[in-house]
Amino acid sequence: MYAFARKLSPRTQYRLLRNEQVNQSATLAETFPAVKALQVNVEFFDSTGITRTGRMKYKVNLAHGKSHFCFNCVHDNCVGGDYDLTKELANAISRKVKIAEGEMRCAGTRHHRERKEQKPCQGILRYKLTLGY
Repeated sequence: MYAFARKLSPRTQYRLLRNEQVNQSATLAETFPAVKALQVNVEFFDSTGITRTGRMKYKVNLAHGKSHFCFNCVHDNCVGGDYDLTKELANAISRKVKIAEGEMRCAGTRHHRERKEQKPCQGILRYKLTLGY
């Protein structure tokens, strides 16, 4: 009897690789011992920056949160994008700022099966990192 392996989509392959990178990184507590608290507010927008497509607010558990600090793109047909805030977080901590805010665009590619086309995702993430030392 043969077992057929299901072919992984490009998005799934990318997610598996990204998750492996995140899981192999050190914890936030190990990397940034001076940080005692981190609260994250993120809002996701379409490429025009007008229509909000999601948001999230949470307090990070520093003992378990990983130093490779990124958020998945919310568009289900986006491959290779996401929002990597690792450098922004490290920069804020090195300057000992209490609030770091910014915006970044998804650099992924959106695949449209029906139209058989690909185009840049360009989704927008607006973030606010509140740090306690």
